[in-house]
Amino acid sequence: MALDILGDIFRMHPREEHKVGDLVVVSGADFRNLPAQGKPLLGSVGEFLDLHNSGYLREDGRYMKLAIDALRKVQGDAARAVLAFYMGPDFEPPSTKKRMRADGCDVVGMSGIEAFAATAEGIPFSHIALVTNPAFGLHDHHDNTAAGQRAADKIQQLAMELVKTYPSR
Repeated sequence: MALDILGDIFRMHPREEHKVGDLVVVSGADFRNLPAQGKPLLGSVGEFLDLHNSGYLREDGRYMKLAIDALRKVQGDAARAVLAFYMGPDFEPPSTKKRMRADGCDVVGMSGIEAFAATAEGIPFSHIALVTNPAFGLHDHHDNTAAGQRAADKIQQLAMELVKTYPSR
């Protein structure tokens, strides 16, 4: 299971907004902001990685479905989100969030690269994100840490549900 700490970028469109503390199932990702020099670390140089079909939708989306079922048991709902990767180490500015939202992304963060690594190694995964800050407005790393601490029990429950249902390898 990959668990990321991400910010919401929903506010720009009349779609359901994720709230701070919500867990979402990541159903796809946009890694255009990953620098070229980092990509060789994720597989052989020049190797094509089909992150969508070989990662997120591996085995007809089996692992995403397991995450959705587990999250429904723990949280009551299982919203899906497309992740936008942002290099950091600073927060993304509002103009970048607007562009990412226009590109179809729902949450943004400086993590998620584990999905690349798992896909490169042929490891099935469920990608889940904790929303730690709103789309716009003031926030800092202390707020994000506090949101993570408040969600610790829910994250532990989710991990236990996934352990019960994940196939052994």
